[in-house]
Amino acid sequence: MGWVDKKLDLNEALTFDDVVILPTYTEVLPHEPDVSSYLTKKIKLHTPFVSSPMESVTEYKLAIAIAQNGGFGFIHRNLTPTEQVQQVKQVKRYEAFLIENPTVVKARKKRKGSFYPTKVKEVLSLREKYGYSTFPVVDENNNLVGIVTDKDVRWRSLDELVEDIMVKDVVTIPYVKNDDKLREMAIEAMRDYRVGCVVVTRRRNSKKIKGLITETDIKKRDKFPYATRDKKGRLMVGAAIGVGEKELERVAKLYEAEVDAIVIDISHGHCKNLLDVLYQIKSKEYLTKVKETVKRVKKDYDIPVVGGNIVTKEAVEDLYSAEADALRVGIGPGSICTTRVVVGIGLPQISAILETAEVARDYGIPIIADGGIKYYGDIAKAIAAGASTVMMGRLFAGTQEAPGELVSLHGRLYKKYFGMASERALKNKAGGGRLRYLEFLDKPIDYLHVFPQGVEGYVDYAGSLSDVINQMREALKKAMAATNSRTIEEFHENAVLRKVSKSGAIEGHPSVTLEKEPINYRKT
Repeated sequence: MGWVDKKLDLNEALTFDDVVILPTYTEVLPHEPDVSSYLTKKIKLHTPFVSSPMESVTEYKLAIAIAQNGGFGFIHRNLTPTEQVQQVKQVKRYEAFLIENPTVVKARKKRKGSFYPTKVKEVLSLREKYGYSTFPVVDENNNLVGIVTDKDVRWRSLDELVEDIMVKDVVTIPYVKNDDKLREMAIEAMRDYRVGCVVVTRRRNSKKIKGLITETDIKKRDKFPYATRDKKGRLMVGAAIGVGEKELERVAKLYEAEVDAIVIDISHGHCKNLLDVLYQIKSKEYLTKVKETVKRVKKDYDIPVVGGNIVTKEAVEDLYSAEADALRVGIGPGSICTTRVVVGIGLPQISAILETAEVARDYGIPIIADGGIKYYGDIAKAIAAGASTVMMGRLFAGTQEAPGELVSLHGRLYKKYFGMASERALKNKAGGGRLRYLEFLDKPIDYLHVFPQGVEGYVDYAGSLSDVINQMREALKKAMAATNSRTIEEFHENAVLRKVSKSGAIEGHPSVTLEKEPINYRKT
């Protein structure tokens, strides 16, 4: 092989605008396809959409909303470990049929050997911290003595005592292992006693608390039957980490919080640092030694790990050997990413998905297509190319649940959106942006000389995430139906991509001045 042959790969690299899915004879109607797919080898999603672990995209509110709609969210890591763990806990506690070991209020707190009554202001502090307002009240022996809800503290003085305003006749039911029976008992008790919650005790006539069931949680469960839930009925959520010893300490805290998946969030995932982290995270022996509190978690509990970002077959081989549970594919396709321009590395996204999926399919390891989605049709193209799920930032950053600031410009609403390698993210004191790009925190950072690989900007305000996901789901189902595919697996086999010319890509867009932009089409 000559120098030129070695240095220059003449195979053309393609992205979403360069291809289209060919329709075929079909017997599948547009409402029939099942879009469920696998995020990792063990986590199945009813909707194959994943939110990117970006500071302006995924915090607990969006993670809750996307899980309720059958997808999955990864909490970003431009947070301290404590802050990130708190976000994970807010998701896990938001919707649970049985809230096990609920946060309780002590009727009297022990200080310096004496007991002092708890005041209303301390309940309000807990409500502000955790985002919910119902707390069982216990005595110094952790026996149930009352319950306090939002209506009990409303219009109360901050210095009033909890034991004076709490409801003392608490409605309780004994714990049973059968969820359907427990649900039936809870609904019956709420109906008969006209209350909005019941405390579940460990056994009949016991004062020891097993959990809490609220009317709100039962309604949430009924409203979102296809939500992404764990074995205990709680919403599932993931979290991003970096590489290095300090990040492994973060893993231990997330493990204790019962996070459902970890994504190792660095820009170039085919490197020694990531492989080292993968090997250590996948070792249960390592996890149980980091902190004694980890021992509380069930011995058979495991954290699926997503490796990436990658774009080559060789990277698939190495991450598979490190026991990654899924692969995050994409370097440089994001709408706020400048890596390909300022660094010169990467690969157009359709080619990246095709090449990695060719090897990953043989190993049975799912591909997460990360980045480059401009239109809803791009989602179908990514999955047709071999992805099991699609990770998005920009399309979710404009929703009301995203953490970005809502602004009005020229009579139109937008939300702020910035990359994890933008100057703003790189200068975040939590250091997530710098760690993502392998600028480690064990050396001083000159904030005047950071190296951005992303930009800051605005995206159109898109309203509720539920509405956005419903449109995305319908678009995917129509594409699957057009290729005679009832499942994602059939879509992988049946869908054929055809290369189109630049003129062909332009032809696919409306060529008139739009009177009104449809909800599922925003020209970019």
